[in-house]
Amino acid sequence: MDDETLRRRARTFAAALEPVVGQVFFAPECHAAYERLGFAPSPGSFANGVAAPDGPAYFTSRGSLLGEVAPHVVAAAFGVFKPEVVVAGVRRGWSLTDAPTIFAARRAGAVAQLVRICGPADANVERAASLLLRMVDDLADPGRPLFAGARSQWDDPVDAWTRLFHLGDMLREFRGDAHVAAWTAAALDAVEIGLLTEAYMGLPLRTYIRTRGWNDDELDGGAARLRARGRLDADERLTDTGRAERETIEHATDRAMRPALAALDGDADELIGLLRPWGKAIREAGGYIGGPVDLWPNRD
Repeated sequence: MDDETLRRRARTFAAALEPVVGQVFFAPECHAAYERLGFAPSPGSFANGVAAPDGPAYFTSRGSLLGEVAPHVVAAAFGVFKPEVVVAGVRRGWSLTDAPTIFAARRAGAVAQLVRICGPADANVERAASLLLRMVDDLADPGRPLFAGARSQWDDPVDAWTRLFHLGDMLREFRGDAHVAAWTAAALDAVEIGLLTEAYMGLPLRTYIRTRGWNDDELDGGAARLRARGRLDADERLTDTGRAERETIEHATDRAMRPALAALDGDADELIGLLRPWGKAIREAGGYIGGPVDLWPNRD
């Protein structure tokens, strides 16, 4: 697979998978389950009616992929969030529940939303799950903490939607782990990569990144560092150097997906075709808010 084909296929697959798996962060079934464990209810809805997650519940539930580790370990694995915010949230979470309990609640809630919106599992769900399993089989764990954690909790479930969600979650986290490795290797910090990503995707600076817990002073400092290094111009627009660096990071992330995509052996279009209608249905039902993945360049 040549580099341009890999780039387009990796990003197209990730964009198709994202709403099918990322809906776990917005599923009312998950929010209700976390509330029963003692977390706060959803703080409200976004403009399009998608239910927002409670912060500590988000950090603890996703962090449970790693097991019941120290809060700082979760913050390090997530990468882009302000560590103090993650640490406080996970510390609160471990005072309310344990990792196996919230992991089970998270997975069950995600599957419940998939069934509610997309219907009971059928042959298409079983086929998609079998293709995702093929992608996961030969992936390596080193440097991929959230992927490895999700893989360690794979229990070969019988239910097809559960299989699809768990395998998809593994692949989503694998790309995320690879992305963190790429931007840290480029000597960027979490604020800098967040701001570069906003500019790269055409988003106004200091908007989406606020969901990661950073304050005005921290964002202003990150922007100043990027200007000083020639990644942003005086008007805080992406320079040619900044765009090239950000694209290099994304392409390094794409390359990490090569073994997974190669394992499909010509079935990538089929899998993407199966995922897209489910993703569309989830968005239309208010189960997923969308994000930068929708603005990725160089995808089909």
